[in-house]
Amino acid sequence: MTAITVTGLTVGLTGTDTTIIEDVSLELGSSEVMGIVGESGSGKSTLALALLGYARAGGEIRAGSVDIEGTDLLSL
Repeated sequence: MTAITVTGLTVGLTGTDTTIIEDVSLELGSSEVMGIVGESGSGKSTLALALLGYARAGGEIRAGSVDIEGTDLLSL
């Protein structure tokens, strides 16, 4: 059973063409665990916040969906 489905998640800087995270998609089952690894400044924290429907000041979630067991968090 898929617990989390992320499709096309894109985060950028408000008022600019700068993209921080582009077109992230993944699926995670109810008993699965995933780690996010990358260099400092690569967008790990930005991705984690976007998965919860948040963007830091000056940022915006531009596209995508984060579906948790049938509920799209980004549409709430």
